[in-house]
Amino acid sequence: MLRVFLFFAAFMGAIVVPQLVAHGLNYLYPRQLTLGEDENALQATAGGFADPARVFGPSVRRDLVQDGRAVYPQVLGGAETAQFGLTGTGASVLAARFADAAAATRARYALFTMLGKVKAEEDGNGFFHFTWPQSGHAAIAGTVGRTLMLWVAPERDGVARLKAESRAFRELTPATRTGIGGWVDEVRGWHFSRYVAIIGAYTLFVAWLFLKLVSWATEVPAQPVAHPASAALFRETHAKQPFPE
Repeated sequence: MLRVFLFFAAFMGAIVVPQLVAHGLNYLYPRQLTLGEDENALQATAGGFADPARVFGPSVRRDLVQDGRAVYPQVLGGAETAQFGLTGTGASVLAARFADAAAATRARYALFTMLGKVKAEEDGNGFFHFTWPQSGHAAIAGTVGRTLMLWVAPERDGVARLKAESRAFRELTPATRTGIGGWVDEVRGWHFSRYVAIIGAYTLFVAWLFLKLVSWATEVPAQPVAHPASAALFRETHAKQPFPE
């Protein structure tokens, strides 16, 4: 019984412990921000952003900027400031600010809930690239601090240029970490193929460990209590049992 218990403990430990370590390191050394809010560009008044050209970029027409809460009420209901702007080529930009980063994140969740099932790819700055379900246009959405922004354009290159025009965010230089934190940052930069190779090798190890543990847990050692029979006893026993014809 003890062997069975140790078998399950060792096998589950080989699967669970690496995951606990990975999640623990990710919690202790979170990914450092590479983008921050430009508070000067994002200054707002009661009527909206004080300098919409810096927030939306030059492609968005000033006469086509409106309150964003009227466009996406289920997403922007809790926003302190929200504006939606259009370009002359069918593209659009949404910018909204909330009381804190948690509220902005909830609004981003609400946006994707409204859109339904979409395939989104996250880039290194935490922005999600996807296809707008109704129109098939390229879209980028994400939050930085307490600011949510959404760019939509007919083409992927166009939406990237539209995003690059905004001056709402500024580049940050992450601090160089040493020790375990530096190693965690280095691991995050590994190529995908390296993760696949490591996971594959560890999977083979766990399979080998499983076979070894099964063999060990189910082994029944022989009990050294039997003694060889004497020749006389052997002859006597078989003399009483006639051989079959």
